Amino acid sequence: MQEVSEYLQGDFSRYCLENTYFYNLRHLKDRGLDSVTDVPLALANMGLEIVRPLQFQEANTTGFSRPRIFLCDAGDHTLVKARVCTSKQEAERIFSNVQIASSLGVRTPQVIITNESILISEFANGEHCTNPTDEQIVLVAQAHHKLNYQLPILENQLRQQLGTLFNASYNVIGEQLGQQEAETVKAVVEYNQPQKFIPVFDHQDLGVHNIIWSDDGQPVIIDEEAFGIIPFGYSLYRATEGRSGYKVCHTDQQALGYKKQFSDQQNQYFVETHDYWKNLLKVRSTARALIVGNVDLARKLITEMQS
Repeated sequence: MQEVSEYLQGDFSRYCLENTYFYNLRHLKDRGLDSVTDVPLALANMGLEIVRPLQFQEANTTGFSRPRIFLCDAGDHTLVKARVCTSKQEAERIFSNVQIASSLGVRTPQVIITNESILISEFANGEHCTNPTDEQIVLVAQAHHKLNYQLPILENQLRQQLGTLFNASYNVIGEQLGQQEAETVKAVVEYNQPQKFIPVFDHQDLGVHNIIWSDDGQPVIIDEEAFGIIPFGYSLYRATEGRSGYKVCHTDQQALGYKKQFSDQQNQYFVETHDYWKNLLKVRSTARALIVGNVDLARKLITEMQS
């Protein structure tokens, strides 16, 4: 395995900062299936037989439509995972970021091959645990800490990416709920904006739904398209205080144990910027809800931000 420093050269920032999963609000409705017109045929041509779908392309924030990730038989009862990406470039980005995560010592399914916009990787055979023990939560936090590779040289690029994300969110809110609503949300966000951002390589959707527990009791982080450069604090908020059913911690004591795996300096920064991460999650979710037509959810999130 190459050292992580070798992956952090050249086009690394281009790959990571083009994380459509995090920065592109419309990725919710545009997650790859149109890039392959006949998925079963494409997989058959790769010597793979579909066993069953593993994940579906989201049709809205409460339902699902067509399958986009498949469990496949590669022969001799060898199971693999086939992911249909939006493009060849996205498949390459996911491959690159899986390599980086592994180099940082984090367990995640390894990519076996990419073929245009289809990515074939190991199948993580294990169990989900919706209510992890205190010991399991510490193991997740330790893996999360390993993953948080800081890249301060990318702060200006990250700030620009976040600005683009927020402006796109405000535009969607303004178009559908009125400009006054958008200005109110913008004022709440800007009031809590940190003076300093810390770019980190991370997983933007780290929660119990994206952790598989292996036979040796170690966490395997899945949903590999969620790896990339994001601001430190965002995924720590999601893991410890995010939505019920997704966050890793279920009690204040568990959240405290999780955060103890990070440095005092990181925890102090998280406390100082806490409300910003909460609002970032809500603004992003509001715009995505509006894009797929869930106005009631969007209004609920805006009310929460205002309060």
